[in-house]
Amino acid sequence: MTSDCHANRRVPLFRQAAVALAIGGVCVMGAAPGPLPQEQPDTPNTRASRNFRAPDNAGNPELRSSFATTSEAIRIGYFGPFATDPDPDVLEWLAAKMALEDLSGECLDGRPLKLVPAWSDSPWTGGAALLTDLIFEQQVVGIIGSIDGEATHLAETVVAKTHVPLLSPVSVTKSVNLANVPWTFSILPGDHLVAPTLAKHLADTACSLAVISGSDHDSRAFWQELRANLPAERITLLGLWTIQGAGREESQSLSIIAEKVMKAAPDCVLITANAVTAARAVLVLRGVGYSGGLATDARGGRRAFLETAGDSAEGIFCPLVVEPSNKLEDWFARFESRFQRKGDYAAAATYDATCLLFRATVRASSPQQMVADRASVVQALRGLSPYDGVTGRIEWDDLGANLRPAHLGVIRGGTVRPTDPAAAN
Repeated sequence: MTSDCHANRRVPLFRQAAVALAIGGVCVMGAAPGPLPQEQPDTPNTRASRNFRAPDNAGNPELRSSFATTSEAIRIGYFGPFATDPDPDVLEWLAAKMALEDLSGECLDGRPLKLVPAWSDSPWTGGAALLTDLIFEQQVVGIIGSIDGEATHLAETVVAKTHVPLLSPVSVTKSVNLANVPWTFSILPGDHLVAPTLAKHLADTACSLAVISGSDHDSRAFWQELRANLPAERITLLGLWTIQGAGREESQSLSIIAEKVMKAAPDCVLITANAVTAARAVLVLRGVGYSGGLATDARGGRRAFLETAGDSAEGIFCPLVVEPSNKLEDWFARFESRFQRKGDYAAAATYDATCLLFRATVRASSPQQMVADRASVVQALRGLSPYDGVTGRIEWDDLGANLRPAHLGVIRGGTVRPTDPAAAN
């Protein structure tokens, strides 16, 4: 089992055209994607693809066959950070590698499973070319990714035109599964299932609320979903402030917001921002003496949030997007033993995504086939639902969204625990 490091490679000109089509030719909230031009270089890979007879997808007219060569290995693409540094987002990469190790006994006819990563620090400027190269040059059967809703939407625009399965292990933004792209599957429950649980808690425990939001897509989307579920007659919104900038500008913005919070004196403050920024907001609020209730979106369960906020995270409420179980606790223990780092829900979901994509590829293939039809892999993914993963039950609706409900959690001792003991099984 191996991984091929791959980032920022030069992409041939004819593939750059495919990138332009992937970005410019898809309306992710509109109609189903049309075909991609079929011009490809004459290589052993493409000759094998032309000689492979595709299965009948007449029952799924939205799925257009596209092929990945599997004669030497089954390659899975990974779109996210993969450097071996302290970046908290690397936890998902480590979880994917752990899945490869655990799947070593399930290989197809002795062919190795390879994880091929690609990432750009600016996904919207460099990510599309890398994704297209993964698909056409690296011949991945599918892609795992990405680290948030914005990067996942980018990947979705590419797979919609290139007809490749995409498993989203981290994003809970429901719009990922409202884009009319039959190739996309989410591992975690979306905001529409997460928000009602937290809204009920806020309405039951607070009469007034202030909201601190990041300027990113995921934060704005979560607040929109939560607000729709808050009963206006039971809870008063005293303020909504957006965190501005990064670095010193972010610190100044948080200080100004903290002063406004103290003046408004809400019963509870909701923080919806990326994990590190949200943790910094907690530290600033506690530093100026705010003693009211605190709540976050699901990202309060990310390791980056828990470690940055430290003891100040104690007692914060946040949605629990995995099912508490002995199976999950055992997986966390194995992960920590393997990598000497604590995992989180995003890492566990990435593990599930990698296992699902590989098992679907095996189900859709046979030892005699040297080419995998990605449309058949999508059908096999649907056939694996419901799936009993380490994160709990994964059962997809027609749009690829997980139907599993979320629970309410509270942070105790650096871990998110369910507030309802019955949630643990």
